[in-house]
Amino acid sequence: MTIPPEEKNVFEDFEVTYRRPLRRFQVFVWVMMAIQFALMSSLPHFHLSRSANVAIGVAPTFIMLAGVIALLWWLAPHHPLVTQMRPAARRLAGRAAIAVLLYLAVFAAVTWYYQARHPSGAAATLAALAPSIPLLFVIRALLLFLKEESDEFLRARMLEGWAIATCLTLAACALWGFLDQFEVVPHLPLWAAFPLWAGALVPAHFLLQRRDA
Repeated sequence: MTIPPEEKNVFEDFEVTYRRPLRRFQVFVWVMMAIQFALMSSLPHFHLSRSANVAIGVAPTFIMLAGVIALLWWLAPHHPLVTQMRPAARRLAGRAAIAVLLYLAVFAAVTWYYQARHPSGAAATLAALAPSIPLLFVIRALLLFLKEESDEFLRARMLEGWAIATCLTLAACALWGFLDQFEVVPHLPLWAAFPLWAGALVPAHFLLQRRDA
């Protein structure tokens, strides 16, 4: 079937103004996460000063925080992508964006506090739990979307993407876990599963698009 020229132009404009920038942003986040994990595993071996460890360890989080703020500034309320969203999707995007920004800020602050002060006891416990609170709000936003979205097709499509991302995350965790157990790869903390799942949403929705093409 031949696509009319006007529809083809609309699709190309949408591809340039939305999908390509988002794909580049996703690559940026993945690269910064890889840098952060590499730094976390390698910094203890360099015997740097405490201030240098704090600065180097927190820098990727601040860069990701700036990137998320820049993306949200680009996706201003008057952008066509936002104005064409259904209300439930807009609320999901807003809740998740606020939670992610809060997570990055809290993670950077807690990392600095731990490396600079080396707390123990209750203070260490509270500091360790603090970054997980914003992630719980992200999970809450996902559950509220399922409750608020009335379109069954969109709800089913979102669940399909989440299911594929979950399977990809389980596969990656299983493979990495066994490699880690035999000391083939560096150890990664369990909280890495959450950003891994979020990143797996990208190939998940790509697979859905390929299936429907």
